[in-house]
Amino acid sequence: MTYHSNFSVLGSSSAGNSYLFELSGTKFLIEAGFKPSEINRRAVLAGTDLIDLKAVLVTHEHTDHAIGIKGEDNYFSKRGVPIYASTGTLEACGNPITGLHLAAGVPSFIGTDILVLPFAVKHDAAEPLGFVINDFRGGKRILFINDCSAVMADLSSIPFDIVFIECNYFDQSLYIEMHKAEKEGNLMLVKRYMRIHDCHLGLSGTRKILNTLDLSKCKAIFLMHLSDQNSRENEMLNAIRLDHPGLQVYACRKEGGIETCRG
Repeated sequence: MTYHSNFSVLGSSSAGNSYLFELSGTKFLIEAGFKPSEINRRAVLAGTDLIDLKAVLVTHEHTDHAIGIKGEDNYFSKRGVPIYASTGTLEACGNPITGLHLAAGVPSFIGTDILVLPFAVKHDAAEPLGFVINDFRGGKRILFINDCSAVMADLSSIPFDIVFIECNYFDQSLYIEMHKAEKEGNLMLVKRYMRIHDCHLGLSGTRKILNTLDLSKCKAIFLMHLSDQNSRENEMLNAIRLDHPGLQVYACRKEGGIETCRG
């Protein structure tokens, strides 16, 4: 695992997602897609820890993003770490979480220097969100868009320094697998592929969103939640690099850390 520019990717896939940030002395998680003990283990492997954690932000209630905040004996709430998520997400998690109920378009602070602006996204979840993270003291603005098929907000006027965005599948790979399942009469598999298409960003959708953003100040783009079966990592990375020459483009790894390409 690699600690890179004040954050660690602890894991990024359908098996679990978690990203640990430390900006202007404020440490917070985005996504809790592993049990707390596993999040802590991965943080230690990345050369950091969960000591002085100030917040956990969660985009939606699906297990690979929120299992770490579910259950009555919640590790984070018991330690006074607030959970930041939408009302729909907190209710869908099914427990009385002590947290801050986020709403699209309504900014909320983590500490005194980190301002979170949530925005609505389209996904098969109760009330999913993406986040614009403003680090006032550090002078950084970070965009975080995980599981979704579309962004339901105009972000075009905001100059971003770093972008985290889902790029789940290579469109052609998914269509080939869907066609194969149709020919075999495997309706369950066809339905699964259709859900992926309708609820997640593939390369074409990721490129479309990136091309609407102000990336004039951007230093790096991180592609999240790559599919084990339907992604072509090198081709996806290269496509984004061709669209945005001069920017660093990385893939967030399932096991944690980042990489620029696979051999």
